[in-house]
Amino acid sequence: MSRIQSIEPYSMTKADPPDVEITNPDHIKILEAALADAYKTELQATETWGLEVVKTLFLLNSVGLTGVFALVATDHVMRPDLPFLQFSLGIVLAVISMTLGRYVHLTAQEGWWKSLEQFRIEAKLSLLKLSNLKIVNILQIFCVLCAYASGLLCIWAGVRLYLLF
Repeated sequence: MSRIQSIEPYSMTKADPPDVEITNPDHIKILEAALADAYKTELQATETWGLEVVKTLFLLNSVGLTGVFALVATDHVMRPDLPFLQFSLGIVLAVISMTLGRYVHLTAQEGWWKSLEQFRIEAKLSLLKLSNLKIVNILQIFCVLCAYASGLLCIWAGVRLYLLF
């Protein structure tokens, strides 16, 4: 296997590739296929993101809020002691995280597509990177922060409920 066959599109953590023009048609086809695979991977991630991890946070916060409403119906607990706000904010942050997660992958997918289109024109190694990496990284940071905040709010609210009894 030649050195060029082992090259994959650069991920978000690798350094920028060198700005070298590729002239061998076989190498161009291999690298074009690698870019197309990166695009397809992001497309698949776009479809599945909101259906996995963050929906669990949404469900946990929703169940917690349902429990709080059930406790309100009883006379055993004072309303100010119940964690309405924590569960409600947890739900909102889970929804924001789901939305941002989708936009992370959608933006990355669009970036890989632009890189693929540009690579087809210029065929340079420097194009084997995500063209809009900064935007993707910013969206990803906010997505993760919202997911962690949602999880922490769920835990905090759950502990508050536990301590009431």
